[in-house]
Amino acid sequence: AEVRHILDRSESVAKVLPGVFGGFDYLEMLREIRPGLPALKHVIVVGVNVPSGLVSFQELVGEETKAGPAAGKTQVQRDRTAEWAAPKVRLAAPRPDANAPLALVFTSGTEAAPKAPIWTHNTVHNCRVYNVGLELTDRDVQLSLAPVYHAFGLAVGCHHVLAEVGCTSLWMDSFDPEEALRLIERERATVVLGVPPQLMAILNHPNLRNYDLSSLRVFLTGGAPMPAEGIRRLKAEVGCGFVTQWGASESLGGPITRLDDPPELAATTVGRPPDPAVEVAVFDEERESIL
Repeated sequence: AEVRHILDRSESVAKVLPGVFGGFDYLEMLREIRPGLPALKHVIVVGVNVPSGLVSFQELVGEETKAGPAAGKTQVQRDRTAEWAAPKVRLAAPRPDANAPLALVFTSGTEAAPKAPIWTHNTVHNCRVYNVGLELTDRDVQLSLAPVYHAFGLAVGCHHVLAEVGCTSLWMDSFDPEEALRLIERERATVVLGVPPQLMAILNHPNLRNYDLSSLRVFLTGGAPMPAEGIRRLKAEVGCGFVTQWGASESLGGPITRLDDPPELAATTVGRPPDPAVEVAVFDEERESIL
């Protein structure tokens, strides 16, 4: 029902999805809801054994794909690198209005049907102010544990890292604390983006001390408070700093703590405005300003 609602409200003309993931058949789900989605024209499938009439994601991007047992052969798609190596003048041509819509970022729908805040180019650009807390450079390697369909993962984990800073971004199909530890050690990750339960799962993993985490310098969280004791453990056992931030699907660039804030402050607040241009107000239940 939620996927149907999102596709219907957004009038999406294309949908990208896996065939099967986590034991769930996404193609079967789409077959059930597609008759009620007249705007949906293109279905792009990530994976092999793409049904007839649908589009292979691997084929679109020119990757080599191995067909499943039913096909009995290997399909090698042509390399399109040369086609996409556009000259600088072509890349510089698009000049969108900074206040034009860029994305519909649907909320989780925990209290009602998912809402669709509209992000403009300026909205996404606002996430650059988070660097006052993260202090990222193009030499950093960030492991993002936040889903990219959520504002936290999309804005901070994706756009800020790739477009604003230009550092390396690592992603997991699904969160597993030991796999996260392996990635941090193997890729020499310097920054981890996730929610407090994920951080605690990493800290409480029995094999924590078996991994070299010396490259880590900061863990960024949001969405829930992090106990002060967990922050102290992170610094004592991993040697890693901690930053938390406040945000919402409707806006970006909210308060954030700093790397030199004491654990008690980072555990009980969401920091302070990251930029003089960011104004913060506190309202009571009657929507009256109290600060």
